[in-house]
Amino acid sequence: MTTMRLALLGCESVTVILIVVLLRRLDRPVTRIVAYLWHPLPVWEIANNGHIDALMVALMLLGMWIALTGRALRGAVVITLSVLVKPYAAPVLAGIWRPWDVKMPLVVIATVALCYLPYLSVGSGVFGFLTKGYLTEQGISGGNDLWLLSLWRLVFGYHEGDVAAYVALAALVLWFTGLSVARSAHHSIASRLADINMLLLLALLLLSPNYPWHFLVIMPFVALCGSAPTWAVSIGALLLSEQLDWDFYIPRIVSKSILFGGLFLACAFTAWRARMQRIADSGASQ
Repeated sequence: MTTMRLALLGCESVTVILIVVLLRRLDRPVTRIVAYLWHPLPVWEIANNGHIDALMVALMLLGMWIALTGRALRGAVVITLSVLVKPYAAPVLAGIWRPWDVKMPLVVIATVALCYLPYLSVGSGVFGFLTKGYLTEQGISGGNDLWLLSLWRLVFGYHEGDVAAYVALAALVLWFTGLSVARSAHHSIASRLADINMLLLLALLLLSPNYPWHFLVIMPFVALCGSAPTWAVSIGALLLSEQLDWDFYIPRIVSKSILFGGLFLACAFTAWRARMQRIADSGASQ
């Protein structure tokens, strides 16, 4: 256990270095790294609990840095490796892809195939817990822990096929949002990081993970972007901690409603602040 924790702290070191490098590239104060180093979520879920998500985050950031410095295909390979650790990093690929570039999807498919190739002798079992246990554990197959679907069921009740309909609709939302990001005319590193941050928040909203360590995927953006929605989700994720010795139980739908309700409030606050800034800028120009 100690060896595993040390290895994951090594991944954390890579993550911290890459955040500092990206902050310098963005010409932002490197002291913002404190937002990551002192945040309770990675301290609790990596240093204390030793979750493998630390490797996912390190690979994801490394791939982003490689891609954002002009080597998109090499970056896509590293990001794909992070997706193979935990699939929550998949939306990042949309942030470095450009429409009609068929090379990147082929590189991603080839990377996945090469990583699975040594294990193909076990047949369909090669996907292991991912397909047989994970979807049930996360309440996705039954739809019980998908927050938006749970709210729908509270109001309108259960309907046959509602899980399939929800998954299809969520996939379409992610697909079209990712395509919009890929087609964006804003190619600066700051705008692309903001777009990637938004895609990851959207994916977390739609998938509604049950455990706080799954939210580690957005943690670097607390320092890089510092957006109110990212802060709200990263802190709200602590409500999902089941390791704490509480003397009472909070129903998951309640904790998730606080978590994602905070996300919507933070998004509304961000939109209001941006509108006020535009009005102020317009008044100053006149």
